[in-house]
Amino acid sequence: MTVGLVLAVQVSRDSGSMPGDALPGAVAAFIPVALLTTAGLYVYRRGADVEEDDAQSEMRLQRDLLDRLHGQGQMTVPDLARDLGIEPLQVRDLVRQLVALNIFSGLANWDDGTLIAADAARLRSIDQCVRCGTTLTIARTGITVCPVCGTQYYLPEL
Repeated sequence: MTVGLVLAVQVSRDSGSMPGDALPGAVAAFIPVALLTTAGLYVYRRGADVEEDDAQSEMRLQRDLLDRLHGQGQMTVPDLARDLGIEPLQVRDLVRQLVALNIFSGLANWDDGTLIAADAARLRSIDQCVRCGTTLTIARTGITVCPVCGTQYYLPEL
């Protein structure tokens, strides 16, 4: 950039025509700028591709988690993590994402690491915690937590 400024001043002093010794300088200034601009555009585009790949990977994990839970009905967090090739904390994050998207209905007890996929209509009819038997009123939508054992019941919005 400094080279370009020096060349611009030099050309303006020489009545607007480019002197012979300024042309190689202009070319020498243009090449690095062009290379840096091209590299910057490549890195920017590559970063966008990586973000897109990450989003698709996240969606694939969410879909796989749902498929496995619906196929088995009930699974442990360690088993799901192993099957999906991720850490157990990531399973919890995926479930929370699915709950926020109103896709997952079921229950989870994070203390014992159990996840159960369940039909929303069936969950709404529950009047006792399935883990500890405490009397429980399940909310029509959202998350209901058993006050005794901490089991969380997830119901998507109607």
